[in-house]
Amino acid sequence: MFVNSVATDIVHLTNQKKLIYYRGDYNGFLKAREEKFKADLRAYEAQQLRRKHIEDFITTFRTEKKGAAQNAKVNQVLSRMKVLEKMEMIPDPREEMKKSGVTGGDFRIVFPDCEPVRNPLMIETKGMSFKYNKVDLDAPWLLHDVNVRVDINSRIGIVGTNVSDN
Repeated sequence: MFVNSVATDIVHLTNQKKLIYYRGDYNGFLKAREEKFKADLRAYEAQQLRRKHIEDFITTFRTEKKGAAQNAKVNQVLSRMKVLEKMEMIPDPREEMKKSGVTGGDFRIVFPDCEPVRNPLMIETKGMSFKYNKVDLDAPWLLHDVNVRVDINSRIGIVGTNVSDN
């Protein structure tokens, strides 16, 4: 795949508008993202289990008949209610995956209008020469004494055979 052969870093824009940086090619990104998803899912499920356990404890001792056992647990119930209030909720990673998928969700990037370029000259060479083999002085020049000027309105096409090492 083309992206795997040219990409060295991947930047993922999440639905929470956060950028997450991944080193490596696209397949490495997919693998790292899957591992992160599994870790996030384990953390989410562990938190849900802990919340349920605390909520069950609170419910059990709130609904019991008044007596010595309940009075002894009042402080524990209040303490656990505070724990629930302060607990930072971990979002369900399955919802993030539904929204974004591997290829990304719907989002829009707006680029503001820019001012016109003051100097339209982008590239200029005079008397450029080029050959591949520096050691062999008799090697033919691919380009010799070439003048090139590229400005903002230039349209350039490079035509030639595609060469592959594969």
